[in-house]
Formats: sequence, C-alpha cells, structure tokens
Amino acid sequence: MTMTKRILYILCTGLLMACADTTEWDDSYLNGQEKTPISTMALLDMSTPQSRAANKDFATGDVLLAYLRHVTWDGTTAGARTSISADQAPLLVSFTNQAASEPYTGGNISPIGLTQELELNSTNTTQTTSLSASPILFWDDLSEGGIGDPKNIRTDGHYLQSYYGYCYNGGTPLVPFDKPTGTLGWQVPYDQTTAEAVQHSDLLWSAEQTPVQYAHGTNSGAAGGHGTILLPFTHALSMVTVDVIANDGFDASALANTELELQNVNRKGTFTAPNYSVTAATTDVEEGEKNGKVKMFKGNVETNAEGKATCTYQAIVVPQTLLALDPVQLFLKVNAVDGNHYILNVTDNMLTGWAAGLVEGKMQPGYNYHLTLTLNKAGIQVVAMLKDWIQVEATGTGIIQFSTDLRNIQPTESQPLVAGTSYYIYESTANDDVSYATHATERKYDGSIWTNDPEIYWQGEGESRYFRGLAVMNGGLLTTTGVADRAASQGVDLVWATTPKHTGVDNNGVTQTISEGMAIDPRTSEVPLRFEHAMSKVKFLLVTSTGDDAVDLTDAVISIADLFSAGTINISTGNITPSTPALFETAHEVQNILIPQDLTDRRLTITLKDGTKYSVLLTNCVDSNSGTQIGEWERGRSYTYTITLGKEAIQFRAMIKDWNNTEGKGNASLDWD
Repeated sequence: MTMTKRILYILCTGLLMACADTTEWDDSYLNGQEKTPISTMALLDMSTPQSRAANKDFATGDVLLAYLRHVTWDGTTAGARTSISADQAPLLVSFTNQAASEPYTGGNISPIGLTQELELNSTNTTQTTSLSASPILFWDDLSEGGIGDPKNIRTDGHYLQSYYGYCYNGGTPLVPFDKPTGTLGWQVPYDQTTAEAVQHSDLLWSAEQTPVQYAHGTNSGAAGGHGTILLPFTHALSMVTVDVIANDGFDASALANTELELQNVNRKGTFTAPNYSVTAATTDVEEGEKNGKVKMFKGNVETNAEGKATCTYQAIVVPQTLLALDPVQLFLKVNAVDGNHYILNVTDNMLTGWAAGLVEGKMQPGYNYHLTLTLNKAGIQVVAMLKDWIQVEATGTGIIQFSTDLRNIQPTESQPLVAGTSYYIYESTANDDVSYATHATERKYDGSIWTNDPEIYWQGEGESRYFRGLAVMNGGLLTTTGVADRAASQGVDLVWATTPKHTGVDNNGVTQTISEGMAIDPRTSEVPLRFEHAMSKVKFLLVTSTGDDAVDLTDAVISIADLFSAGTINISTGNITPSTPALFETAHEVQNILIPQDLTDRRLTITLKDGTKYSVLLTNCVDSNSGTQIGEWERGRSYTYTITLGKEAIQFRAMIKDWNNTEGKGNASLDWD
C-alpha cells in the first residue's frame, strides 16, 4: 500500500521599487505611486483525486487567507518572533485565484519550527501567479514612521512573516477562527457521496513560516525581488482511499449498488494552523447513529485486466483517528456487493502499511490512507463426518432375538482419505426435496485439498441455507458414483448427510447453538455435514449342529419374496421411498445392503441343495428384552440374523456384527476407516 501526502502552497514575492541602484530610502519614496505591491504565486499538489487539486488547478474564485505580521527577530530558529503593533499589522489578506496553473520548478520549503520538508517537485506540484489580493499588499503598509523608526519594517532586525494561512476549499468553518492564534473549528459531513462534498471538506492550512527581511536596493526584476514571503499550504485533514475489487464469485456488475461507510473515524476537530496542531472530538452526541461514520464518495466502476469489477472510494476525515487492534476496531462497512455485506476491522497489515502516516496509532494531517480491498464471495466450506451404523444386537429366546439397541455412538477418529474421494453437497433456501434438486455440487479431494465443482457461494446477508449431502461408501471412502439422480438401489451403500447440532461463537462473542438440520446463516467458517448410512445392512448366518440332526448347508440359498430392491432418497430427510419389489436371494454369511422397508408379510425362506425348505415370517422376530416385534428394517442399522437349522427343529438366533464403527471429523477433509 502506498500513502500519498497531498500538499498545497502559496508563494508570495515582494517587490518594492523598480530602481536597482538605490541603497538609501526616505519618506519621499512611500507615496502611492512608488509603493510596489507584493506579487503572489500559489502552488498546489495534484496527486490526490477529488480535491480542488485534482484538475491541477484551483477553481476560479477559490479564496486563500493569509495572516501576515510585522515582527522583530534575532534570526535564529529558536528566537522569539515578536509582533509589532503597527497601524495595519498584523493583516489578514484574501488571495482570490483567477486562472489555471503551470508546473512548479522551485525547491523544497521547510516551515519554521517544523522538521519536515514539503517535498515539492514538478511531478506533484503546480503553481499559479494569477492571484489577486484584498487588500492589495505593500511592504510599507505593515510599517509606521520613517527610516530609523522602531516600527519601520525596513529597520534592521525587523521582518515580514506569514504567521499562518487557511483555505476553506469551498467549505465553512464550524467555529470562525481566532485571528491572533489561528485556531478554528472544522467538521466534515457524514454524507460525502458527491465530489463537491469531498472538496468542501478538504481544509487547507499553512504553518508559521521563516520571517523575511526587506532587501534594500534589490532590483525588483531580479529573482527574489525585495524578499520572498512563503505561504505553503498543506492539507489539514486526512483522506481515506479504498480501491475495491469484486473478485471470486462476482461478475462485472457486482459493484453497481455498492456503498462504503467508514466507521469509528473523527469528523470534528479544532485546528491551530501556526504549529499544525489538531485536537479531535471523538464523539458527537448530536450526530446520533451517524457519529464517527462517513459515507464515501464513489468513483466510476471499471473492469480490470482480469475482468473483475473495480471501483475507487474516497472520503475526508479529521486527523487523530485512532487505529487499534485491541479491542477489535471496526473500520469499514461494505454494503450491497451483489447482495452481500462485508465488514473490515483494523488489521496488522493496515497498521504496517500505514506506519509512516501514524503517530501513536493515530492518523495524521496531509496523508492519504490508501487501501486495496479484494472481496470474494464466501465459498461454502464443508467439514464432513461419517456416522456409523447404529448397531442392533439380538440374543435370547425366540426364533430371532434382539438385545437393547445401542444408539448415539460417539465419533471415532478417522483415517486419511485417498485421492479421488468425493461426494455431493445439496443446498437450498427451502427444506423440501424439490428445492434441492437443482442445487448440487460435487466436492472432490485430490489427496491434499478439497474443491467444489461448481463452486458455491453465500448469496447475501440474511439468506440462510439448508445443506444436505449424498455419497456412496466404497471401501471406507466416499464416492459420488450413481448418486447424482438420488437413486437408491440394493447393494449400494448410500450415505446421506445433514448438518449436525453444533455450536460456535458469533462476532459478539456469544455462543450460538445450531440445531440439527436447521438453516445455516451465511458464515466464513465451515458448515459441518455428518454423513450416516441411508440403507440397512442385513447378514444371514446359517449354522447346524454337529450331531445326527445336522444338515448340509453347502450351497444353501436364502430368499425373501417381494422385497424392495430400489427406491429414491429424499434429500431433505434422508428417507428412502421403496419403488421396485423383487425376489431377493443371498448366500449365508454375506453382508447385504438393502432398502429400508416394512417387513409385513415378508417371509424368509432357506432352501438346501437337497431341496429342503425352511421358512419364517420376519415380523415374528421379537426383541428379547422388550418383547416387541421387529416390523421393519431401519436405515443406518446393521442386522445380523443367526439361524440354527436341524433336521428336527429350526432354531433361530440373531445378533448384530459391528459395521465400520467410524466417524470422521476435521477441517474441510473427509477421513474414514
């Protein structure tokens, strides 16, 4: 970042007589015909837009005030400058600009009592000699008596000095200045959205200058004339310039309605020109909600080389605005960037980049605090976790027995994913299955980072969204194979995700709790997704005795007639609606991924290779503890049926084998066992 110090100057050249060889003077030379007016030349910096210097010129009619005084002085920097109470001294003079400017070619100027030079050069400064003074200035107008009189300005040790100066730049002082001290009150407006408002805010001032002694006998046509009165005007206010770039996620029209509002800046202060002193008022009760705020001037929206919309915003503020990190200080609000709103707090980068223009963290007069602000739509970041199957164990008396369900299994640490892992994210402003249909993006993992294809963004302040996910488990990994159309089919381990209950701390430091599955307000932090199995897992184990009643289980076939083998998952709820009934067949000891479904009238049949059949209604299976029938296969549950077959009787026992008890968690990564 760069800082531009913008400076404005007036150079007054005093010429007394056109006679080059006169070395002694008397009162005969002091009549109106022989008095020589003090000619004037104004200099101004042209580096900062939106001031009167923007066009390298003062506006015609601009008035610059200079307070001139007749002083005695010993010629040293530390020496006292004592004002002489002559008839017309000190004198407040108005200089009115009449014409345009030309490049300045002189050297640097250092006001007395100040250490810095004003760094004048032909590239940043222009000058004009077309200034009319009111009243017209004569050297001897600031003098009394003849030569030798202690009030005569041509006496040794007597000088003409520019004590201070002001240029209102079209504005009006809040409190008229006190002439003897050069102190006035100034306030910048809240609304600076027009170029005129910025110009009228820009107070200029001139510090106390080195006194100039009248040069006796100097040719009025020579450089310097009879002495040069310097009036260098600088900016008494501070400027803030913000270049906004609407970057990732925005199109060329993103900044069409964008407004910037500075926060916690000073708008009112007391200025003392002779020593460049500012005392700022940090609060103003009369301003109410506008206190400390400024709406910035907006330039033209343009397109940069990358095709991104850019725009420059500017405003004038009163110096001594404090920029601090502790506590966190809000500096800028950026409103209506394609429906989004941003805030900018004071940052380390700002303090570092602006260090040359800060004293004890406070903004200084004459500095343009330039900031390049790149805005991105907050890409929706996702942290995904996988919830394991809820285990259902069955033991005890009865044909098939189940123990008490084990629920709320705690997440376990996950294993690293491999490249090629991906899943679908669905997002919508309404929580219904139809609304999710056209809002899907694929999230991919290449082994090091996650990317979204296409990228998805928050669309605006206050627009909350619901999020769901869908994928296929494949050897402990997630893939998107076969899930784009949300179809569920037998054998495919479909996993579905919702936002789990989670907590976070908001910008006010208050802990907020988000309930499971609820809409998420726009945020810069991640949106968590917890995946869980949407299907049911069923395994049938056939056992027989070792005695005479043993049967041959080789090539035994287990079948269920009219079992649903396909369906469609509801993205909103994760529930699967079965659609296609068919004969289901499996061998024993095989894990089967099946559609969750009602088991009413579903009969399990076991056919041995010799043709012997065994069968049982699945709904006759009861929980050994509760005694309730198991009437359906629920999603996310793993069922293991252990069935004992004998020649004389069929005994059944069922239990559940754990299925990949893993839950991944982490920052924008998916890691599964």
